[in-house]
Amino acid sequence: MLVRYLPGEQEVEIREARIFRRTAAGEIEVSQVSGRDDRDLSEPWYGLYYDARAEVVTFENLRAGDVIEVQYTVADVSYQNDMADTFGELTVIGDVLPKRSWDYTLIAPAQRSFYFNQPRLPGLSRQVERQGDDVVYRWAASNVARVDIEPAMPGLTEVAPYLHISTYQSWQEVGRWYWNLVLDQLQSDSTIKQVAAQVTAGLHGDADKVRALHRFVIEKTRYVGLEFGIHGYKPYPVSQVLLRRFGDCKDKALLLVALLREQGIESELVLLRSRRAGLVDSQPASLAIFDHAITYVPRLDLYLDSTAEFAGMSELPSQDQGSWSCAWVGAKPRWRGPRCCPLRPTALCVSGKSRWPPTVAHGSTRR
Repeated sequence: MLVRYLPGEQEVEIREARIFRRTAAGEIEVSQVSGRDDRDLSEPWYGLYYDARAEVVTFENLRAGDVIEVQYTVADVSYQNDMADTFGELTVIGDVLPKRSWDYTLIAPAQRSFYFNQPRLPGLSRQVERQGDDVVYRWAASNVARVDIEPAMPGLTEVAPYLHISTYQSWQEVGRWYWNLVLDQLQSDSTIKQVAAQVTAGLHGDADKVRALHRFVIEKTRYVGLEFGIHGYKPYPVSQVLLRRFGDCKDKALLLVALLREQGIESELVLLRSRRAGLVDSQPASLAIFDHAITYVPRLDLYLDSTAEFAGMSELPSQDQGSWSCAWVGAKPRWRGPRCCPLRPTALCVSGKSRWPPTVAHGSTRR
């Protein structure tokens, strides 16, 4: 079992890790788990590097019928919050293993407002208790069923109950906060202007310019993400991304916004929740639900994924299509969303028609 934390900002305490096993005589045998490790959560095979780590609890020699118990706390110990005074977290309650008991406790200042979804879980209890200057929120559930994993299944939040907590009251608040976070990163320099002019030299139509700049970002910037601190959400400056020729999805998407802007083409930075993660309720509003970023060009009604190396300008990857997204205009602090990216056929799709019920020839039997 992995408990994620940020070194220097959070501390993890594993309070209890035990295995309950029924013996042949019918007695309950309890054993403490001592296997502990600390793991780097970076994914170099994807080109993604994080400062996040995980405290790992290892349960060895488990048998059918065993029950495991884990109690842990994650304490915020930093004097500074990279996300200013905001908080957002999405926790999936259901998992691949059934849970005899599950609970989540949030201790927060009484003067701070929090907003929650209503998890779709029968029997879930919620308690709110004032303790001095703090308010303690606690959710608890028993006998949470396991989630059966299947190939090409919907994202986990579509098939399993989840708890989503946020300090944002509305999506407009999220939009304003995020726009202020990325605004300075969008400043162009002489190199941005020069590259935008060179790549589009001799081109006149908007579609041709968009295609050329999109292809440039895909081919001339490698996918490498340095997700350290606030840069898990905040793109690096577009001039820096172009200079070092690498970035993650939001870096590449914002670079494309900057290049298009130099050619007079309005575009938007779009944050989305990929289909593999699953759709979520529209409330509460928070940045915690998003895991990808692309670019939208309103003039052409075109979504562009600058990490999709083998997709053309009109071929939106399947994980982007139908995803839950929000957009910020690249030239002005306007807010769009929430909405879904369109489901669109591409040149790689095969389409056809069928009728139901099927026509049955005279004298035949339908089975």
